Amino acid sequence: MVKLNQQVKTKARRSYLLLLVLLFSSLHIHAEEIRIAINDVDNSPYMVGSGSALSSPPGIAVELANTVAADIGVTLSWQRLPSKRLLLDLKEGRIDAILMLSYSEERARDYAYPLNKAGQLDDSRRIGYLSYALYRQKGSAVQWDGKQFLNLTGPVGANTGYSVVDMLKQLGATVDEAKETTQNFGKLALGRVQLVAAQEVMGDYLLSERRFPSAEKLPVLLSGKSYFTVFSKAFAARKPELMERFWQRLSGIRDAKTRTLLPAYLD
Repeated sequence: MVKLNQQVKTKARRSYLLLLVLLFSSLHIHAEEIRIAINDVDNSPYMVGSGSALSSPPGIAVELANTVAADIGVTLSWQRLPSKRLLLDLKEGRIDAILMLSYSEERARDYAYPLNKAGQLDDSRRIGYLSYALYRQKGSAVQWDGKQFLNLTGPVGANTGYSVVDMLKQLGATVDEAKETTQNFGKLALGRVQLVAAQEVMGDYLLSERRFPSAEKLPVLLSGKSYFTVFSKAFAARKPELMERFWQRLSGIRDAKTRTLLPAYLD
């Protein structure tokens, strides 16, 4: 009798485990998937590294997207592609979304951007704001009026490989390049550069941490632009509610999550 009861319990346990396997298999099969892509060149801290594979760590934008996907119950299938291929594949529906794409009216005709109720671009649902700010030593006379430098007599520090290097050179500045933002601020503290041009999110973090207390930020940005997670028109037509959920959740976590992630990308 005891042996019979054990056999019944064993069969019941096996049936229960089989049911769980079938349930999780069904959930996996029916899980929503978004084919998402980023550029194959470095754009730190939002997208790190280059080539066809994600880096480790992959960048703030990638981590934000992964967090959103986990929160709303979807899976992300990642690709890294050259710029022209990214845009063409999104337009033709071979991928569903792109991270970190700026807005233009021409692009809005081909891709789905987050819009408000009035049908206008909703900046509150951006993934990031990529801006360059200028930092000087307190008491310095150097200025930036939005068009030109004033009282600039020395070099400007900037990170090697960043687009701001060419921008500064076009403005007539001598650029002293370094590998890391902290190195540039160190040069500023030592008087080796007169200004530092840094991504605002990185420079402001250093100021907030008071790691370079003699530095201050100039009031006028060197440049700035919002970037978005953009979906294909085909995906927008097929799964509009999922797309809206993605943007809405991103808006809810972006700022706090970015502040949490930033220290890992500082250097």
